[in-house]
Amino acid sequence: MGPSAGSAGATTGLSTGWWMGGGSAPASDLASIRRLLHDLREAVYVIRGGNSFAVAQGGMAQMGGDEPQLELAGQAGGQAFPVLGY
Repeated sequence: MGPSAGSAGATTGLSTGWWMGGGSAPASDLASIRRLLHDLREAVYVIRGGNSFAVAQGGMAQMGGDEPQLELAGQAGGQAFPVLGY
């Protein structure tokens, strides 16, 4: 099951930034994660979605700082996920 809807919420200091998918959705199933990690042409983000980890490509990342205001980032109606690895 993928990350839950709504804000991913604050982290406990482990986040290096925020990932916003735009039209891209994070992957949390093993087959999709494996496919994304083997694609060396694209950047890969390890994110926290709800209480689990997921992997994402595409979208937009903001490294550092507080959770972005999605409307200002051009992501109105979207969701920001904490980035744990890049």
